[in-house]
Amino acid sequence: MMLGAKRNRGRGGAWAAAALVSAVVLSAAQPVLGQAAEKTADEYALEGRELAARNDFQGAYAAYMEAWKRKRSFDIAGNLGVAELRLGRMREAAEHLTYCEQNYPAVRDAEQTKKLEVVRELLKEARAQVGVARIRVTRDDGGSAAGAGVFVDGRPVGRVEEGGRLEQPLLLLSPEVFVDPGSRTFSASLPGCEEAVTVLAVPKGGAVDAGLMLSCRKKISWPLVIAGASVAAAGIGVGIGTAVHSAGRRSDAQSVFDELKAKDGFEACLLPTNQTRCNDLTTAHEDSQVFKGVAIGSFVVGGAAAAATLIYVLVGRSPAGKSEAFLQPSIAIGPGGGSAVVRGSF
Repeated sequence: MMLGAKRNRGRGGAWAAAALVSAVVLSAAQPVLGQAAEKTADEYALEGRELAARNDFQGAYAAYMEAWKRKRSFDIAGNLGVAELRLGRMREAAEHLTYCEQNYPAVRDAEQTKKLEVVRELLKEARAQVGVARIRVTRDDGGSAAGAGVFVDGRPVGRVEEGGRLEQPLLLLSPEVFVDPGSRTFSASLPGCEEAVTVLAVPKGGAVDAGLMLSCRKKISWPLVIAGASVAAAGIGVGIGTAVHSAGRRSDAQSVFDELKAKDGFEACLLPTNQTRCNDLTTAHEDSQVFKGVAIGSFVVGGAAAAATLIYVLVGRSPAGKSEAFLQPSIAIGPGGGSAVVRGSF
């Protein structure tokens, strides 16, 4: 890779820019007869070098970008970063120059080391014009945020890995995200959770910590709470009413029994003359047992609904992504008694 250095003074003051050009190897593959040969990354890089030599940095930027799309290498990234620096695209310049620095060959001679120092000088210049964000994504339920997409002003900048580390598509080794200075909107999204959004003022040449907490629990459903409380109140109310009625019918049965016993003793119901009153005794006793069963079932339903509603409000808000909570009481009443079943999900 060859290096040419050039200094220029613009409206922003003195600054250095370098054209980092690499030796290119043209593809030996021949185009199929009748078809136009598609340019290779090296051919685009050579085109960018020639345009940059004529100070056509807009054209050089377009050519280097085409080369970058086809091959990600430290030299193409460096040349692209220089073109972006000359065009005032500071955030992109910082990203590509950082990539160049991170992926520069570890084994290099003195000339290559000198070129790397130029890259670092240009990177320092670009970083002074942009901001840096350190983004951390968490969940309100303590779960893993792995897989969450992270965005700055709607632009995707990476994805959260297991352990909370931000994986960037370009700067895989960097925990920092380069952003344009000013008011920036940071957001994170994960299926099953509400999007986390925060707006921060990013200073030029400075850094901010952007904490994003995903809301992965559903909000309390107050209509469900009201329904649960209504079921509880109705169940307990019916239980009280039927318990009172059961006690009344039991009292009626006891009164008839005492009357017959006083009149004819324990064998009163064997006498034909007492048949009507004995039937009244049997009916009152059966009614008492039926209403007793209904009362017990109603108390069970009301109590279960009250307990489930209270647990839902205090503890068990449904995690996002699960089905809606529901409460379904069921009461069965028969001649021999009653039963109550409560089905629910929270």
